[in-house]
Order: sequence, then structure tokens, then C-alpha cells
Amino acid sequence: MNGYFLCPIAFFSCLGLGISNWRYSLCLMMVWGYVFGYLKAHCVYTYGQFIFDSATLGFYLALILKPPSRSVTLTAGKLKPWVVVLIFWPVFMALIPLQHYMIQLVGLRGNIMWVPMIIIGAWLDAKALVLLATTFAVLNVSALGMAFAEFTWGVEQFLPENEATDIVFKSRDVGAGVLENSYLRIPSFFTSAHSYAGTMVITVPWLLGCLTTSREVGWLGKPLYMAGLAAAVLGVFIAGPRSPVVVLGLLVFLRLVSGRISWSLVLTIAFVGYLTAFFVLQEERMQRFLSLQETEFVIERIQGSASVKFFEIVADYPMGRGMGAGGTNIPFWLLQYMNGANMLIENEYGRLVLEQGLVGLFLWLAFIFFWFQQPLDKKESLFPAKALLWANCLVWFSTMFIGVGAFISVPAAALQFLSLGFVFSGLGLGTRFSGIRNDCTEKSSPHKTTKNLPAYQRGLARA
Repeated sequence: MNGYFLCPIAFFSCLGLGISNWRYSLCLMMVWGYVFGYLKAHCVYTYGQFIFDSATLGFYLALILKPPSRSVTLTAGKLKPWVVVLIFWPVFMALIPLQHYMIQLVGLRGNIMWVPMIIIGAWLDAKALVLLATTFAVLNVSALGMAFAEFTWGVEQFLPENEATDIVFKSRDVGAGVLENSYLRIPSFFTSAHSYAGTMVITVPWLLGCLTTSREVGWLGKPLYMAGLAAAVLGVFIAGPRSPVVVLGLLVFLRLVSGRISWSLVLTIAFVGYLTAFFVLQEERMQRFLSLQETEFVIERIQGSASVKFFEIVADYPMGRGMGAGGTNIPFWLLQYMNGANMLIENEYGRLVLEQGLVGLFLWLAFIFFWFQQPLDKKESLFPAKALLWANCLVWFSTMFIGVGAFISVPAAALQFLSLGFVFSGLGLGTRFSGIRNDCTEKSSPHKTTKNLPAYQRGLARA
């Protein structure tokens, strides 16, 4: 495979499909994101790092050439000013020559590339929700198949050892005993095991959303979503990272106690839980999360990321050290152009200070405060699903101080920003949302607008 050919293919495929239907293009973009890690590993020397970037740019260009109707774009009114500000400031900082221009450009990409997904998330309607959930279900099952293959025959049989897979082959800490008897964490198609598990966790609310808010999803719909849900949960354990297990457990607990839960959903969660427990208890390699019982290790891990280096960076670089200075996914062949040694820090807020200065950090904190101030409507049909996404975003913001990659993890970053917008979309707001659409199109009754839709979409429209 050659990245020189795959980048244009990713770009034009999303562009062409986006001109036809932006929802389909968004799903195709997620497909490229799922297989990005595998393609990057085999195309690392031919610009394979930018395959998902190319797909994203093709999707964005399609929206510019053929934007959605005004009835769709109106739903993102409150979020647009914030997105503009969060993009403008990094662009301004990139104009200050604190780093080599190539480092600045790649660093800028990591800070703003997927921020517009916040607006796109607010555009999502019932059709987009079903398409995304279906896409995630199919992709999750495919990713689990690849994970089981790596689990059985070894990661080395599928991924070459090079600069792109360095983090994969350094993560040999699964299993008991000395290093020689341990195993690699499982990345599936992704760039790392943590990226795999993190993406699986984010898809869980989307899949549960379709399972709990639609009355008719067709004979294939519910089994497919259940399979995707089971694949996501098993993927979290087979990958090996610990924090996604905690987040997953929290999301399932919140869904069970959030009310408006059917017996079918309880049985679904119970079945998936039993299936997961069966596999986890049978295989020690899937029990790495049990090390969270070591409280001293957890405390040291949090203190090391949250305090010392963060305050050193704030004191030494209050105006930042240039785009890319925090190691925002800089390709190995550009590291020679770094102005000074890259300061390793496992704190996303510290990385923001390194690249955007205190102003950039304060802008993001202000946006987070604004985002949490927006109320959720408990009366709308999609409240359980949106509450789960809200909780997932809360955990995302809360754990960024003990890790990096929140803005660059593929495709988790794009999906996380999409979730930020979807939580406050107009979907499920009843008369107000329907009124916007009817005023901007033709005045027709709900029965006329849904009579030509497939059964599962009519179910979502009535939900």
C-alpha cells in the first residue's frame, strides 16, 4: 500500500459522497478513521499519517460546496461563535514563528482539524443518528474480529515494527510474570490499544441511543446494534488499557439509573455483561484493569501528570512555545526541526499551554464551562442517549489532565467533538425542532413527511 495514493482516494471519496449526501460522507469518514492505524503502519514512509486528514478535508470541502439546508444549520447557532474562537486563536498562534513552519503547520492541524465537528454534531438528525449507529455497529464487529486475530496469532503477524507502531510494540505489559512472558496490548485496526478502547467506549452511547429511542429499527436493526454493542464492550477488555474500563462501567451504571429503561434493554445489558464476563474470567490477558486496585500506583500516576510538570510549563511558557511544541502527533521525519527538545507531558491541559499559551487554555476552559451550563431536556425522547454522551464528555474533560491525545486520537477525537455538538442538537425537541424544518421547507403534516421513510426511520421520527 502507498500513502501517496490512499490520501487522494480518501479525500475524493469523502468529497464525492459528501456532495451527494453529507450524512453518508460522515459515515465514510469514520470508516477511514477506523482503519487509519493499520494503513498508517503500512504507509508510514509515504505520508500515511495524513490519510484520515485527507478524508476529513474532503468531507469539509463537500459541506462548503454543497452545504446542508438552513433548517439544519440553524441548530448550531449557539456553538458557532465558540468554534470560531477556538479555531482563530490557534491560527493566530501559528503565525508567530516560534517553531519551524512545518512543525507549526502539523501542530495547527492537531489543534483545529476536528473542532468543526462540534457544529456538525448539532446538525445531526434522526437519519444521521441511524446511519452512524449502523456504521459503528458494523465497524465494531470488524474491529473485534481483527482484535481476536491479533490476540490469537500475535500483533506481530499483522503490523510491521516501525516508527508508526513504536507505541504498540512498547506496550508489552499485559499478563503476569516477567517481561518475556507478557503480551502486547491489542490495537486492532487502530494506532494504539488505548485509541481502540477509547473509540469503543464512545460508540456505546450512540448504539444504546438507537436501541432505546427507536420503536422500529427493522428486523436487522436491533440485532446489529446489539452485536456492535457487545463488540465494543469486549474490545475495551481485549485491548488492555485500564481507564476506558472505568469509563465504560460508569456509562452503563448511569444508563441503568437514569430512568425510562425497558426490560428489553435490561436483558440486552445483562446478556452483553454475561458474555463479557465469560471471556474476561477465562483469559488473564483481559484482566489488566484489575491493577487499578493498587491505590498507590493510581495516586502516583495522577500526581505525576496533574501537578509537577503542568505548573512548570505554566511558569516557563505562559505564552506557549509554538504550535506542535507539545508533540501534537508530529511525524518522526519532522522531529529534527523541533525548536528545543520536546517536553514530554501526560496532561492535555499542559499541552494546550505549551502550544496555545494560557490564553488558549482559558478559552477552552470557558467553552467547557459554557457547555456544561446548557441544560438537557428530560422530556425529549433522546434524553437517555444524550445523557450518556453528556456523561462521556464529562469524563473526557475530567481525565484530560492525566493523559494526552484527546485532540488527535483517530477517530476518537472527531467522534468526541461530534458528541459535544449532538448533545445539544435540535433532534428530539418535538414541536420547536419540527417547526424549524417545516417553516424552511413545505408545510406538511408529520404523517406526510414520514410516510415515505423506511420503517426504522418512521420509528425514530415518532420516538
